[in-house]
Amino acid sequence: MRRARSSFICGHLAAGTPVGVLLSITGIAEAGSLARYARHVPGISFSEGALRERWRAERAR
Repeated sequence: MRRARSSFICGHLAAGTPVGVLLSITGIAEAGSLARYARHVPGISFSEGALRERWRAERAR
């Protein structure tokens, strides 16, 4: 089950799903918590700070 959840989250990160939406559908509270998944997605910054900044930028739109 854990691997399916990880694949689901990595797939959404790769597809560019907004961080806020991804947090809502997964039940994860902090954008920085996605870093453990983001490091497995090519082309996406996996630092906690970068994910938080992406979330702030999406909310500002």
